[in-house]
Amino acid sequence: MKVFDLHCDTLSELRYAEEAGQPKSFAENDLQIDLKKLQKGDYMLQCFAAFVNLARPGQDPLVAALEEIDIFKRIMAKYSDFIAPVYQPEDLRKNAEAGKISGMLTIEEGGCCKGSLGVLRLMHELGVRMMTLTWNHENELASPNVVPGADTDTIWPCQPNTKTGLKEKGFEFLAEMERLHIIADVSHLSDKGFWDIAEHSTRPFAASHSNCRALAPHCRNLTDEMIRAMAERGGLVGLNYCSGFLDNQPEESLCRSTVALMAKHAAHFKKVGGIEILGLGSDFDGIGGELETINILYVTDPTRHLLGVLSVRDLLLAEEDDLIQDIMDPNVVSVNTMDDKEDVAQALSKYDFLAMPVVDKEQRLVGIVTVDDAMDVIEEETTEDFEKMAAMLPSDKPYLKSGIFATWRARLPWLMVLMLSATFTGMILNHYESALAACLVLNSYIPMLSGTGGNSGTQASVAVIRALSLDEVDFSDIFQVLWKELRVSLLCGVCLAGANFVKMQLVDRLLLGNAAVTPMVCLVVCLTILFVVVFAKCVGCSLPILAEKIGLDPAVMASPFISTIVDATSLLIYFRFASWFLL
Repeated sequence: MKVFDLHCDTLSELRYAEEAGQPKSFAENDLQIDLKKLQKGDYMLQCFAAFVNLARPGQDPLVAALEEIDIFKRIMAKYSDFIAPVYQPEDLRKNAEAGKISGMLTIEEGGCCKGSLGVLRLMHELGVRMMTLTWNHENELASPNVVPGADTDTIWPCQPNTKTGLKEKGFEFLAEMERLHIIADVSHLSDKGFWDIAEHSTRPFAASHSNCRALAPHCRNLTDEMIRAMAERGGLVGLNYCSGFLDNQPEESLCRSTVALMAKHAAHFKKVGGIEILGLGSDFDGIGGELETINILYVTDPTRHLLGVLSVRDLLLAEEDDLIQDIMDPNVVSVNTMDDKEDVAQALSKYDFLAMPVVDKEQRLVGIVTVDDAMDVIEEETTEDFEKMAAMLPSDKPYLKSGIFATWRARLPWLMVLMLSATFTGMILNHYESALAACLVLNSYIPMLSGTGGNSGTQASVAVIRALSLDEVDFSDIFQVLWKELRVSLLCGVCLAGANFVKMQLVDRLLLGNAAVTPMVCLVVCLTILFVVVFAKCVGCSLPILAEKIGLDPAVMASPFISTIVDATSLLIYFRFASWFLL
């Protein structure tokens, strides 16, 4: 579904970041909007507002607006293969045909023009195609509904301003904006100002980010009379995601921003003004707080048994006399209250869902889990796996908050086990002491052989552990995994052995003049590399699968454990070849 969003404050956030000496990339950042998010959301049009706060100390409002317009221009130029500006209606079609997102430049705070029609015309030349006459401050053009610090701002949800609207200069601006085809945006404008525009405008106008006052009685929202007036004039309203404009609570701190509330406002807009009036005006990067942007609804019977699932989009586009049972999808993927949280997180990832319903053993809906919950679980489980792979007992505390003795207790058990297991390596060295004495040069290649074997085993184990965690393989696939890793190990082993043979002959023997590095010594070392790599990769891929089969965590079979096994085995192979070819 192609998304049209009439308002975001991303430009101002990018400006603030530049001013702080910490610029953010539009390609990908920690804001609510960047190029990657727009592409993933299948956006067709994003309106970017040059937002100016007239009360910001030491700021020239015109300069601030121009700086944000400059950011917009730089974005359009740098990412021209993916996003392009919109100046005329046909630009939308052209950009869509070229596979590009459209970006339209708007202004949020007409006071940045300083009452100058010349500046307004300059803004049009720069690409501005929509503008609010005010934000939350009185200016040369009009009065707002909300004024920070004023008495009306202390009343929740606030009282509308029905006394002062457009000023003389505001009417001049309205006329010039219509001549230039700059859309008048009534969001933030006082109630009196709204009706001034409704009465004097000759073209459709917009409320780029406002909701329904009948559902959330904030003065920033539109009354039913306003909605009908805009519908009659062919206007457009952008649904605002801000919690204070969605919810109806006695205190602002209690307000929520949920898709269910957005759907109620959307349905009300449709009922009062018709579906043609309704658009989106996210106000992204201009709103804070937690957003629950789950766009699906779950259908239950009177006893809470889960029957189906329905998207908000399908609900809004359905006819008024359609039955829910006819438009819902009865095939619902759910999780049980007794399921392991890691399995639930994997299910969300597998199906690429934003949320999944949770049912009890009687299939009654008891709640939902969201992708945010899954991310927390994945982070927790990944941390635990890394600790196990590093031979540590898992801890639920951050590193710097973990005490010395707690860290000691977490690390000592595995270090003790690995130390004792490593004594086998010493026993092997003692057993082949005579071979080492007869050919001392063999000693110098032991670290390389052990390291290569350990690295090869770790590579295979990490790949298999990941596949196990994603349910890509299970115990029944063990022979397929072994067959694949055997072929991979043979290729890797031959290449490593060949490269090492050349290195030993050219560097160790000729360049460094080590006469003890004979062709037969090279053969022993290279044959050992080949066999060690094959053995290590087979062990590394099979141990995690076997561990999971018997109920152990595959992570415990990772790097340290596999390296210890491979170290001992590589020495046995090494000295066996040495005994055959050199003694």
